Amino acid sequence: MKFGKLAKSILGGVAPMLGTALGGPLGGMAGKFLADKLGVDPAELDKAITHADPAQLAVIQTAEADFKIEMKKLGIEEEQLHAADRADARKLGRERGVKFQMGLSLLFLLGYFGLIYLFFSSPALTTDLDLWAKGQLGILIGIITASVAQIMAYWFGSSSGSKEKTALLNGN
Repeated sequence: MKFGKLAKSILGGVAPMLGTALGGPLGGMAGKFLADKLGVDPAELDKAITHADPAQLAVIQTAEADFKIEMKKLGIEEEQLHAADRADARKLGRERGVKFQMGLSLLFLLGYFGLIYLFFSSPALTTDLDLWAKGQLGILIGIITASVAQIMAYWFGSSSGSKEKTALLNGN
């Protein structure tokens, strides 16, 4: 089953677990599940998603909840789907090499730390800017800082286990 960028984007926002499953080893099962819920042929699923009206988007969200229940019945947890997705990305890296990803990560991190250095050492960036420009620069640095965490999670793994522990400690 092939999906265009628009269909992937819609599923990512409306039904992220189904979207992840469709792109992974459970793609066929997830596609048939969603096609059945929408009442369309699996071959027409991409078109049905990209041309979905609000009522159909609600059906997709309901299908997401039903799919989670079905996966729990089968013993497949959401984290297993995400782990399989990460494993596929790392497998691709082993097969084709990671020089490009390493170079891009290094370039990004060098640029990030260069920007931070300029921000704290340049009087032009700290005193000569008006209040609005300082706010915009702060937003930019915040967005870029979030990306640094994603890069680190790609290379060193994520802290989903830590998130689960925190949830248990909070009684969730």
